[in-house]
Amino acid sequence: MSSTAWLLCFAGLVTATACGSTEHGSGGESGAAGTSAAGSTADGGATAGKSTGGNVSSAGNVSDAGAPGTAGRGAGGSTQAGAASGGSDAVEAGAPPAAGGTAGGNEGGASDGGAANGGEAGAATAPAVAYVSTLFGDLLVASLDPNSGAPTLLPSSPIDVDGTLNGVAVSPNGKFLFVPADPARIDTYPIGADGSLPEEASSSTSVADDNGMVSMALDPQGRFAYGVSPFAAAVYVFKVDPLSGALTLSGDSLKLGAGPDHRAPAFVAPEPTGHFVYVTQLAAGVQPDDGIRGYSVDQTSGELTELPGSPFNAGNVIAGAIVFRPDGKFLFSSGNGVNAFAIGAQGQLTLVDGSPFSTDVQSDPWAPNITIDPAGKLLYVSNFGPTRHVTGFKIDPISGALEQAGAPVTTTSPYSLALGPGGRFLYVGEDTGEIAVFKVSRPSGQLTALDGSPFQFGGLEPDLAFLTLP
Repeated sequence: MSSTAWLLCFAGLVTATACGSTEHGSGGESGAAGTSAAGSTADGGATAGKSTGGNVSSAGNVSDAGAPGTAGRGAGGSTQAGAASGGSDAVEAGAPPAAGGTAGGNEGGASDGGAANGGEAGAATAPAVAYVSTLFGDLLVASLDPNSGAPTLLPSSPIDVDGTLNGVAVSPNGKFLFVPADPARIDTYPIGADGSLPEEASSSTSVADDNGMVSMALDPQGRFAYGVSPFAAAVYVFKVDPLSGALTLSGDSLKLGAGPDHRAPAFVAPEPTGHFVYVTQLAAGVQPDDGIRGYSVDQTSGELTELPGSPFNAGNVIAGAIVFRPDGKFLFSSGNGVNAFAIGAQGQLTLVDGSPFSTDVQSDPWAPNITIDPAGKLLYVSNFGPTRHVTGFKIDPISGALEQAGAPVTTTSPYSLALGPGGRFLYVGEDTGEIAVFKVSRPSGQLTALDGSPFQFGGLEPDLAFLTLP
């Protein structure tokens, strides 16, 4: 648990569950980097997939006829055409998918079409890199083997960044890396053609806040960035310069709830179309307004206006991460259990029957410990607390309900999760200076550790983002 998380527990801003004990302390529920993909969904139709928090987007799944997914760059960064095998993980009655972007660590990649018998994954992805932020100032870059998914730390790592690091996100066009850091700033790094980073940031944007931003997200089109400052009870909106990646503060900070005592935000997540943003909140004693706050987005300024009916608290969500199914039908949160919500046309959230589908989920309130695969069929969560589980779920494409996919796997200290390009491998940021990697079997969702896993690099409170190389 970070020093800020300890202070939150001390100040009573998170629940007792959120302040559970581990080697480094386990916070409440985590914030997440949401992986999503542009791909035809199980109920047909090609949809552009975008998600939040710093993970991947893939151009990928194939139709039953075996037509390849279309390669897309645009909002999804560098991409690769999807595998052309029409196995059980292929899309039913769908047009070839378009490229999709994610809001924070975007990229396109090949999505597994699945073998003809519905077994293991299809063709390998293109070469890719992983970016890893660690709490005490080390920014790491690792190459990913396109066949095995194994990461190898590049010789240029680590890049020493001033202050503690609170996350990492890749721009939707794949050109910039954003790193929230203390004190209250976001650094921008231009990304080289080979995925490398310079030793120094090209720009750095600070806000007048004595407390650091502990998480951030990018809008799916890369126009806006959102930074979360729990102690200042503020969400900051930035405009993103498309040429330089420089950030400019846009308007006043957003305050959650009625004053004078505003709610403290934990995690922010723009949904796939970029028209709505959702924010989870830390607990602060007995509150009548727990749940997920929803906002409409001004498409010019990025200004956020709270939706009618917000906060959507039927699931009693407290803190935690958010990810979206790529077609934008459902939102999933790791706060106070694994909850699913249907997203209405005007952004309203309706709790899916059966929520919470598990309470075996826990991490710091803003740690990305929930991730969704590019096809929108599998969801994974982790418990940084007592069980140390990583658990997979199958997603019902009609109802959004979750069904556990295979037995959980246990790792040393699973702080964060992220599915790599194409969703073929699951990367677990351990709070022990290691990265555990698992192959994702399809259609079962069962996880199998790679040979050599866990890999010996990383640090405390690691967050991951990916980029597929041209």
